[in-house]
Amino acid sequence: MSEPRHRRLAVGIDIGGTSFKVALTDGKLVHARVDGPTGPGRNPVDVVAHLADAVATVCRTVPDDATVAGVGIGAPGHVDSVAGTVDAAINLGWSNVPLAELIESATGLPSVVEHDAYLGAIAEFWCGSHVPSGGHLLYVPIGTGVSCALISGDCAWRGGRGFAGEIGLGMLGDGRRVEHVVAGPALSQSYAARTGRTLSAKNIVALTEVDHDARHVWEDFIASLATVLWNSIVLTDPDVVVLSGGLSLAADALLAPLSAEISALAHIARPTPPIRLSTHGVDAGCLGAGLYALRALALAESGGHPGPEGSA
Repeated sequence: MSEPRHRRLAVGIDIGGTSFKVALTDGKLVHARVDGPTGPGRNPVDVVAHLADAVATVCRTVPDDATVAGVGIGAPGHVDSVAGTVDAAINLGWSNVPLAELIESATGLPSVVEHDAYLGAIAEFWCGSHVPSGGHLLYVPIGTGVSCALISGDCAWRGGRGFAGEIGLGMLGDGRRVEHVVAGPALSQSYAARTGRTLSAKNIVALTEVDHDARHVWEDFIASLATVLWNSIVLTDPDVVVLSGGLSLAADALLAPLSAEISALAHIARPTPPIRLSTHGVDAGCLGAGLYALRALALAESGGHPGPEGSA
């Protein structure tokens, strides 16, 4: 009599500049999730210990008819997915961290690592509702930092050295670095500089109707983000732009003025692609990481790559 077939699940880890999310997923849905803090300057070994505890917690929810095949990890910065390392992550204060090896050693599960924006884009491209079949997706997570990932006709555009998408390192016309304006901490710092008060980005957005200073820094944020997105749109020509990350939770307070700003920048040059919020919200990174792990493990023996069909 044959053994009963078990469903293959994975653990997806999404590491951000200030927090992490660890989720159990089948590559389509998130079944359990644990969150915790990261933050710049935290020793990667200590963060890995917290991640391993969170992995153990979600694994305790695995049903009897399922097994955990492995762990997928999304990290910011310059990630070498082949070596399994985070070579540089400014918002974490990390360099040359063998993250896949550390997670695998701590959990006993096969582990793979990729850039967090790329994994969020994978979740949106394969399991989202916004991208036409074979279409072109520009995925932009905005949280502690900002970056983007482009998937074009099933091909992930990674650049010559894997740095493609690091729009946060770009410069605005007034000489400010993008990430110093278009990110959650940057919004808080701008408000504090005007008022002497420190508020979270979420609270600043909530005050824009009644607080002149909150409205001013939010409008500056929107105008700067619109410039960055428009420049990215004319360069990549996506069918759709999908926003994710913590600041995407601002929803209509973000989408309506942002779309208006981008339309103003476009003039009559060309139709602008729709700007949408991620189908998966804050779970996108975990979902994409788990999906990436499942595909990586399934393709390991054949020597395939777990991402879209190719890279450019």
